[in-house]
Amino acid sequence: MKTNLRRTATLLSVAATMAAGSTALAPVSHADIVGPVTGSSDAVSFSRSVSGTDVVNGKISTGDVITVTNQLNRKLAWQVYYVKDLHPTCMEAIPETSTWKVSGKTYTNNPNVEGTKAPSEVTSGPGWVQIKPPAANSWAADPLIWTQDYLVKCSAGPLNTGGVTWDTTWAFEKGADNPNVGPTLQVGAGRPSITAAPADPTVGSDVKITVRHPEGTPGQPVTLTSDGKTLPGCGNLVLDGNRHVTCTWVPTKSGEYPLRAVIDGTPPATVTGRVHVADGPGTGSTPGLDSGSVYTGSLGI
Repeated sequence: MKTNLRRTATLLSVAATMAAGSTALAPVSHADIVGPVTGSSDAVSFSRSVSGTDVVNGKISTGDVITVTNQLNRKLAWQVYYVKDLHPTCMEAIPETSTWKVSGKTYTNNPNVEGTKAPSEVTSGPGWVQIKPPAANSWAADPLIWTQDYLVKCSAGPLNTGGVTWDTTWAFEKGADNPNVGPTLQVGAGRPSITAAPADPTVGSDVKITVRHPEGTPGQPVTLTSDGKTLPGCGNLVLDGNRHVTCTWVPTKSGEYPLRAVIDGTPPATVTGRVHVADGPGTGSTPGLDSGSVYTGSLGI
């Protein structure tokens, strides 16, 4: 898993709220859990659940991160050779987010968490991630609990999150393949967002600011401000047929600019961000400020 799928703020640090006026959405202080779904073979029993701070009442949005937890409990003395999580390909496994606990020990491929580092024991491909001990070793699942994070890039609608399969020392085991047990989530089109391009604008250059609201309605008015003032070139905005709107702003001073977009509706959607504008070639320092100072005043409208 080489692709960097960790969520980072690329152009703006964005916070979206969906509430009347400017009231912020109440933060989710815990991971909502969907499931578990349960089942068994003649060698182990299993449960599979989905959790995450982005999961609210079984609902998520495209671009959210979820955690899938698989738990195996062996029957009698059967050992587990491997566990494989199966999922739709629109759920992309986030690198270095596997952690599993078995026989009183914690193993992980995440260099930033506690546990025995075992990156070679995690493999993946389109639609699957697997943990497997080295060589012909096996685990005593009393129980074995494994978590793996995914970035959801699925279309809006019901999402069966997949299932789990495994192999044990019981050569005649039946019931180890459970590819579509779920649980199922409801995926929304996505949350409001605001971006600016280029990522490193300078004084006197064009800055294209785009506001998106995937669940909005074409024609909804959008008010875009900084420090309470409308950005020049960004007045009288409405969502287009693709539920976004782009305007061009030419900053006249360097500094850090807070951005705030309010998308009309019931309730309105508010999304905020911040963009840093640097001095352009030959512009020098901002008048009235010491060289190297950051301008944080008005927009100079």
